[in-house]
Amino acid sequence: MEIINILLIGNDMEYCKALSESISELSKEIMITLYDKRNMNLENIDHNSILVVEEEKDCKKIQGNDYQILLVESNKEACMDIENRIFRLYKYENVKELIRSLFIIYNVFTGKSITAISDNNCKLIAVTSSYGGGGKTSVSLGLAQEFVRFRGKKTLYINYEDCDGTWNYMDFQRGKMEDSIGSYLYYLNKGRSFDFNAFLKEDEYGVFYFKPSLGRNQLKALSAEDLCLFCNKLIETNMFEYIIFDCHACLDDSTLWLLKNSFRIIYLAEETQDLCAVNVTQRDLGAIEYIENKFSGRLGEKLIKVYNMHQAVPIEAKNGEAVYMEKDVNSFQIVQGIRKINIEREFGEGIKSIANRIEDI
Repeated sequence: MEIINILLIGNDMEYCKALSESISELSKEIMITLYDKRNMNLENIDHNSILVVEEEKDCKKIQGNDYQILLVESNKEACMDIENRIFRLYKYENVKELIRSLFIIYNVFTGKSITAISDNNCKLIAVTSSYGGGGKTSVSLGLAQEFVRFRGKKTLYINYEDCDGTWNYMDFQRGKMEDSIGSYLYYLNKGRSFDFNAFLKEDEYGVFYFKPSLGRNQLKALSAEDLCLFCNKLIETNMFEYIIFDCHACLDDSTLWLLKNSFRIIYLAEETQDLCAVNVTQRDLGAIEYIENKFSGRLGEKLIKVYNMHQAVPIEAKNGEAVYMEKDVNSFQIVQGIRKINIEREFGEGIKSIANRIEDI
């Protein structure tokens, strides 16, 4: 999938924000960054992005970027001159028409077409946080187990961390790599025909997963476009109702694309010592704000905040919007070197609460 990166530069930031939120709500293929021209140097502009500006005089100040679109006040001034690459869009046009025009202009500028994530009943779930060691893998696998065992949902778990931690939870033949995620990506990239099921593994509960490759997780080397192709191929098998991504604690372009295209984002927040005073640390607030700025809109119900491994918390400290998961070492045990998760204890109660939020129960 091609991602259209747009820098929206203007004076009327109230209008710019409203436009960004409207476009972002209707199109997952467009990522908009807002710039208040009063607080920036127009000469220091990212030349790889499409620029959408409110005033024509600003176009002349921006050097080295030919990908420019002017927003105009009157419908009579609007034009789509493809031959000369002159694009003026009526700023109060219907949002769907604006998005359609942006797709056409993007194709003119780059020669690339827009394809979207496959639309069917399969839902992407992203589990992420702003720090390591918060239990993302345990929550991801516990959630997958909950969906399969107690809700009858076919679920695929995918580790999307730099260092794939699936080794710690599954029993593999390390010497055999021809059936790993790396081999699957190789065949996918080469466009070769292959048996998809030959690369799928299944745990004792029926959770599907890929065998990791040795070294760095090769999924992290994919661009946003390649990651979209990967997701579409999985969705188009019609095998899964949920695909759960266990994400790395970073916000690179590919991860942002994944978060934007996910049905729900499970965000593991870091606890503070005084939960009665503060529910989210400054680091978490900064990360959530950054994601919302990239998406040009609030996450709302898409975001499920989770406090994992918390101690006894006063009832008045609990935010009704968040899920609190008890610290329960007895829900985990090591069996022949493999970490096993038991979701029938306290940890599982938290997992159930997350699943209920996802399914709006």
